[in-house]
Amino acid sequence: MFLLPETKAAAWRTAARRHLRKARAASTHLGLSYAAEAILLPAPRYAERLAIVEHGLALDPDCAVLHGLRSEYLHNVGRMDDALDSARAVRQPVANNAE
Repeated sequence: MFLLPETKAAAWRTAARRHLRKARAASTHLGLSYAAEAILLPAPRYAERLAIVEHGLALDPDCAVLHGLRSEYLHNVGRMDDALDSARAVRQPVANNAE
């Protein structure tokens, strides 16, 4: 795994948060902005990351990226059934469009 020097990583996080604020200002219902916000948090902060993802899903329930993150976060804390349900929600729109 490639790791950035801390000073460069901090600068990138600052820039990412600035871009996130701009995206959120343009549309508060864009699911990808909530995905970005959750990803910017440190990995061990599962509860906060999950809360952001679930808030984003309440606003943009068809966002596949949010469903994928929700599935990943739930899997990481051992909630396998819930993780599978969220993963299936990503597939559902595709299955409905198949002919």
